[in-house]
Amino acid sequence: MRAQKYSKQREAVYSALRSVRTHPVASEVYDIVRTEIPDISLSTVYRNLSQLAESGKALTITDEKGVVHFDGYVHPHNHLFCKACQRVVDVDIPVAISVPDGCSHSVEGYSVLFSGVCSGCK
Repeated sequence: MRAQKYSKQREAVYSALRSVRTHPVASEVYDIVRTEIPDISLSTVYRNLSQLAESGKALTITDEKGVVHFDGYVHPHNHLFCKACQRVVDVDIPVAISVPDGCSHSVEGYSVLFSGVCSGCK
């Protein structure tokens, strides 16, 4: 992967994403960034979110309805899609996986999206 040039817009998108822990969709990131760069377009925000995800600086989480949420915290952790409020939240539920002997695949990571009701809606 080639190195990306510095971009004021990408930096603003990244900063906006890191400023929240709510797993926003692109339009929510756009609303935050517009306070700093009023003339930024939604397509620029989408493009920069995609580049951040591609470079490993952001996670994408697709919920049960196919809506893509973004997470600026890329450390290993799991998520829950709340069926009541439709939000994605971090959950501290450990998951153990084991790759069976003889598996021909090389597993380098995994992500888990639980489904249920968040503590705020419970």
